[in-house]
Amino acid sequence: MTDRTEIATELERDISLGLPLEAKARHVFVAGDITQIVLD
Repeated sequence: MTDRTEIATELERDISLGLPLEAKARHVFVAGDITQIVLD
């Protein structure tokens, strides 16, 4: 996903489920203005 609105929609859906969310960053890759975060 790259669009902020699309990301926000997915996060809102996940949060609306009422489940606890926990994520730990395993790797962060940066290339120019693009970032990929790998989570556990």
